[in-house]
Formats: sequence, structure tokens, C-alpha cells
Amino acid sequence: MTLSQEKKALVDASAATTAPGKILMDCAGAHIGGAKRFLDELDRYLATRMPVHLDLIGRGGYLTPRWLLRRELGLAGQDRSIALNNVAFSRRGRERWVLLRNALHFLTADEARELGDGMSRQVHLQVPVVRWTAARADVLVAPTSAMAERVTRLIPEVTGRIVVRLHPASPRSEAHTPRDATILCPVIFSRYKRMTERLRLIVDAAEIVARAGVPLRVIATATAQDVGDANLCQSPYLRLVGPQSTQEVQALAARAAALLYPTRLESFGYPLAEARVNRQPVVAMDTAQNREVAGDALIGYERETAEELATAMLTAMQTRLPQTPVPELNPIRYFDWLLGVTTK
Repeated sequence: MTLSQEKKALVDASAATTAPGKILMDCAGAHIGGAKRFLDELDRYLATRMPVHLDLIGRGGYLTPRWLLRRELGLAGQDRSIALNNVAFSRRGRERWVLLRNALHFLTADEARELGDGMSRQVHLQVPVVRWTAARADVLVAPTSAMAERVTRLIPEVTGRIVVRLHPASPRSEAHTPRDATILCPVIFSRYKRMTERLRLIVDAAEIVARAGVPLRVIATATAQDVGDANLCQSPYLRLVGPQSTQEVQALAARAAALLYPTRLESFGYPLAEARVNRQPVVAMDTAQNREVAGDALIGYERETAEELATAMLTAMQTRLPQTPVPELNPIRYFDWLLGVTTK
């Protein structure tokens, strides 16, 4: 199958499908970042292959204690309940499934100490609830092997119930035809990501690349307020465009020479998957998790130094990837599996 044929398959609704009984799915909390990107993929899938007995709840809402209580007190009788937001159903559904997609809920002791006040009070309060409901779930879905290892290390009794499935990602409708000497860094700023200090490193690396005779500007999906460093924001090697929708990020990515994903504490990393499915180089730490998600699109660096990052950025700008389908990220395969859909 060619890449263009794979794109066509993503919107092919000709096959008749059936789903197993009644399914309840909670998408509360999917407002930004990877959660919203995942929901976009689900909506695209449901537009063409809507299972007859799917009840999707929580859209636009937040994952609060009140919401969790409300969803549990609804009418029962579902064959499968699926929580897309880390907190498994505790009583609804004969099969309880949960997507575990936040590494902050499963930190090692060393990671927790290193983060310090970088982790919000809200996340601290969520941790025991996430772990307690996960232990009761029938199927736990982790987006990477590393995330699965985090979960089973802290909740060993779920070892036989956890499944690794890479999150789905559709190829862009617009081909990757870089027109700008830019690298896109589509990262949402959060305290624990320490993005301001990473941006300083990135700007230093971009300056090294420029001194080598290759013009470069890094585009970051952040505001000056997010960055909090006036001098850094004025760098000629950095352009801040603020938060962007999925479609806007994809348009910026299509024009860029490469993507940049410098964060370390993630459960998946959608920019890595986006790069892989769109056959675009992505610069990130050379870790087993990043290799699992990005595949051959990864241009890795081992140490967080300006010199190593500059080398990786320069390599990425000069790399062209072959047009190859990526079945591991195919949304139809993923959601058919998650919803138990079978094709007649």
C-alpha cells in the first residue's frame, strides 16, 4: 500500500461494521495537547464508521470529582466502558477499559523529587484515584512500552491486563513540502516540562547552525508570557506563535524542514507520531520511547547540549524520508480494535 492509498483508507466508509453491544466512552478533559489530538482522530473515525451503540460522554467537560461521580451514577448496562482520560470506570460496564496517558501519575521516586514543585497540586490529588481505578480495570491501554513499564512497576497486579498500542495519527492532507528554513517546536508549556530553559538551549543551538551558514528559525507554539524571558523572546532565531489548533499546527509543520520535540517526561509525544506518519524528520532525545513512536523519522541526540542539538537540527534539515505507510499508527486499525468493531 502506498502512502496515498493509506490516506484514502482513512476515510473509506464502504465496509459495513458491527460493534460488541453497548459501549460507553468518556472523553472529558480533552481540551489541549495530546488528549485533544487523540479526540480529533476519534471524531474523524466516527464520521465514517460510527458504531451503532456507542455513547460518547464528557465532550467539552473537565475531569473533576463531580464529573467522575456523575458518570458513575448514570444508567448501567454497558458491555464495555472506556475511559480515555486515565481514570477508569469503577462500576459501569462489564468490561472496564482505560487509556493511561499521563506519565505524571506514575512517576518514580527520583523523578518526583527532581520535579519538586513542577508537579501541580491537582496532579498530586489525582494520583491515588488514577492508580486505584487502574487496578480495578479489565484492560489497561498504554501508548508506549515505557508507559506500560511505569504502570506495572507501581501496580504489578495489572501486568497481565495491560496492552501497548501507539496512539493513532492520520497523515496530513497536505504533503510535506518544506518551504521555510524553520523547525517547528509544537510543545504546550507546563511547569514540569521546563520549556523556558530548553528554549534557551534550542536558541543557542540554532545560532550554531546559523554560524555554519544554514539560516534557521525555530517556531514555538507558545506566548511571551509562557516563556517569561524577554531577552529570549527577542532572539532572531525564535518565533512565538502562541497556542494553535491541530489544523494550524499541521499547516506550520507542512512548511517546516523538521519538527523538534525536546521534552523528556511524556507518555507518548504526538509530534513524534505526526512526524513519522507524515515522513518528516523530528529532533528529540535518543530514547527507546522516542524510537518506538517516531521510528525512522527520529533524529536523536544523547545529551542536552547546544552542540549535540545543533548537529541533530542540521541533520534533520538535510534529511528526506521515503514515502512509506505506517500501519502502526493507522486510526482505523486502532479504533476498530478499541471499540471491538468487526468488518462484515
